[in-house]
Amino acid sequence: MKKIFTAVFAFTTIFLSQAQIKNDTIGLEPTLIQAFNKRPLRLAPVAVAQVDSLAIAQSDPVQFAQILQTVPGVSAQQGARNTLRISLRGIGSRSQYSTNRIKAYYGQIPLTTGDGETTLEDIDLLNIAGVEIIKGPNSSIYGAGLGGAILLQPTALPESTFKDDDRSAFAPRQARHKLPFGKAFSTSGSFDLWRYGIVAGYQEQNSQTFASYSKTDLDGYRQNSAYRRDNVFVDQAWRINDRHSIQALVSYTNLKAYIPSSITRQQLEEDPAAAAFTWRNARGFESYKKLVAGITHEHQISGSKNGRLKLSNTVFMHTRDAYEPRPFNILTEDRFTLGYRGLLTGNELIAGRKTEYRLGVELLSEDYSAQTYQNLYEDFPDRGSVLGNILSNNEQDRSYTNVFASFSHYLTERMIIDAGLNLGTTRYELEDRFAQDGINQSGDYRYDPILSPRISLLFDLNKTQSFFATASHGYSVPGVEETLTPEGRINTDLQPETGWNFEVGYRYFSQQSPFRFEVNVYTIQIENLLIARRIDNDQFVGINAGSTDHTGIEISSLLPIINKSNNKLNLNLAGNYNLHRFDEFVEQGIDFSGNELTNVPEYEYSTLLNYNWRDRLFLNINTLGVGPVPVDDANSDYTDAYLVSHFQGSYQLGLTKHWNLSINAGVNNLFNKAYVASIVPNAVGFGSNAPRNFYPSEKRNWFAGMSVAWNLN
Repeated sequence: MKKIFTAVFAFTTIFLSQAQIKNDTIGLEPTLIQAFNKRPLRLAPVAVAQVDSLAIAQSDPVQFAQILQTVPGVSAQQGARNTLRISLRGIGSRSQYSTNRIKAYYGQIPLTTGDGETTLEDIDLLNIAGVEIIKGPNSSIYGAGLGGAILLQPTALPESTFKDDDRSAFAPRQARHKLPFGKAFSTSGSFDLWRYGIVAGYQEQNSQTFASYSKTDLDGYRQNSAYRRDNVFVDQAWRINDRHSIQALVSYTNLKAYIPSSITRQQLEEDPAAAAFTWRNARGFESYKKLVAGITHEHQISGSKNGRLKLSNTVFMHTRDAYEPRPFNILTEDRFTLGYRGLLTGNELIAGRKTEYRLGVELLSEDYSAQTYQNLYEDFPDRGSVLGNILSNNEQDRSYTNVFASFSHYLTERMIIDAGLNLGTTRYELEDRFAQDGINQSGDYRYDPILSPRISLLFDLNKTQSFFATASHGYSVPGVEETLTPEGRINTDLQPETGWNFEVGYRYFSQQSPFRFEVNVYTIQIENLLIARRIDNDQFVGINAGSTDHTGIEISSLLPIINKSNNKLNLNLAGNYNLHRFDEFVEQGIDFSGNELTNVPEYEYSTLLNYNWRDRLFLNINTLGVGPVPVDDANSDYTDAYLVSHFQGSYQLGLTKHWNLSINAGVNNLFNKAYVASIVPNAVGFGSNAPRNFYPSEKRNWFAGMSVAWNLN
C-alpha cells in the first residue's frame, strides 16, 4: 500500500510541470473561504479544505461520511447510520462512539454541545450547500479546538452584498437552485431503503425562502439496525434596506435508530451481520427529537472603496428530547441550549495597504438533565426493553465563553501576516437528584481561562502559487462524564489537554485549466492528553496521561484529463501519511510511550474520477484506501488495510421549459470488500467475554432514485 500511495502522488507532482494545458476553457474561479473574510483559497493562511455542492449531490444521500472521506487529514468512521466519529489529524480518534474535540457550525449557528460533542450524521445532505474544514487549531473565530472546525453552509444563506458604488445588491450564498422552484424526489435501494421528500424555494426582490422535508427509512444490513428519520428545514432571508438584512433558520429532526453495537473479532470474521447478543435481545435503540434554530441580523455599518465595516448578531437555540434503551440501563435525556454569537468584521487601508480584522464573542448556556432506569428485558423475553426502577437522576448546567479576534495585513503586495487570539472559559455545574445510592455527584467546576494565539505568514508568490507557515495553540476541555471519579465526584485535578500546531503549506492553481495541487506538512504537540478509561458498561473516567506527537503530510490535487466546455473528465487525488505517536504515555504502570496512536491509520488516500457531459450526465467512481489501524494503546491488535470503491451516476433531462427530470443510481462497496468500518478503541471485555472492538462494513449495496423539478426561470 505504501508503494501505491507513493506512486499515486509522484504521478501528481509530474503534472506540476504541465500547467499550460491546452483546452477550451480557462481555469476555475477561485473558491472563497468563509473563515477568512471570503478570501480565495489560494490566500488562506492555514490548511483549509472544501467540499462543494456538486460533490455532495453526487454522493450517497444517506451516508454523511462519504463526503468527508475524500479530504486528506480527515478520518470519518461510520459504524452505523447514527454512529459517526470524525477525527482531524488524529484529534478525536480516541472517542468511543461520537465526534468530539471538533467544533461544527451551521452557518453562524454552533452545533457542538456544551459538553463538546458534535452530531452531523442526522443532518440531511439535501440542506447543505458546501462544507469547509479547518484542520488543526487554526481558526480563532471558530474556537481554538485542537481538532479544528467544520463549517456547514446552508443551502440558501442570505448576504447583503455592498459593492463599491452599489449598496442595493442582495444575493444568496452558493444557492443550489434557481428560484422560484419546487422538487419532489424519491430513492430506494438495498436493505429496504426508502427515502422521499419535497423541496421548494421562492424569491422576491427583498426576501428569499427555502424549505424542505425528507423522510428516510432503512431496515439495515445488520440485525437490529433499522433506521427512521424525518427532517424539516426552513431558511428565510429578508433584506430590510440597503444596510440591514435578517436570516432565520430552523432545522428539526425526528429520529429512531436501532443499535446493533460493536462485535468481537470472531463475530467479525464469522457473522458480521449479527448484532451484539445483549443489544439484539434488548432491541436497543436511540430515539430523539431535535430542534436547531437561529436568527442572524447583519448590519453593514459602512462600505466604500477605502473600507467596510459589518456587524453580525446571531441568537440560537437547540433542544433535544431523547430516549435510549441499552442492555445495561435505559437513558432519558433533555437538553436546552441558548446562545449568542456576535462578529464584527472590517477592512481598511493602513499605510496604503489592505488590512482586515474580525472581533467577536460566542456565549453558550446549556441545561441538561439525564435519568437512567433499570432495563428489565431479561425478565420479559421477546419483548425488548422494559422500563424498570430509576437508577440515577442528574441535572447539569454547562456554559462556555469564547472571545476572539483576528487581524491580517499586507506587509507587501505579496506577503500577508495573519494573527488571531482566542480566550475561552468553561464551567460545569452538577446537581445529583438521586439520593438512594448514597453517592452525591453534586458540585461545580470552572476551568481557568485559556488563551490561544495564532500567527501565520502567507507568501503570494504569483497569481498561481502561494506558500504559508503558521503556528497556533489549541485546547480541549474534558466532558462532564470525564470529570467524575469512580466514586462519582468531580476530579478537580483534571486539566484540559493543550497543544501547539506548526505547519507549512504550498498551493498551486493553474490559470489555464482547473488543475490544482496542494501539500501541507504539520506537527501537533499535545500535552495533558485526555483519555477515557472504561470502568463499566456505561462509565468512563477521564485522566491526563502524558503527551502525543501528531506529525504528518497531506497532499491533494485535481487533474483535468478532458477539459472541453461540454465534456469534462477530472481526477481528484488526496492522501495523508501519519506519524502519530504517544510521546510520553504511562497508564496504570504500563508504558505506552512510542506506540502508534490508537485508531489512527498509518496512511489514507482517495481517488475520485468524475465525468460531466453537458451538465446533464454525471458519473463518478470514488476509491478509498486505508492502512492498518491500531485497535488499542498497546498496539496488540490491528485492523487489515483495505480498498473500497463506490460508484454513482445521474442524468438530467429537460422535459419542458420549466420541468426537469433527474435520474440517479449508485453502488456502494462496488467490489464487495469486507473491512472494518469503525473501531471502539480500547474496548474491554467484562467477565469472560472478548472485547467488542469492531463495527463491520456493509456488503455491496445499491440505491436508485429520481426527482421531478419545476422552476419559473
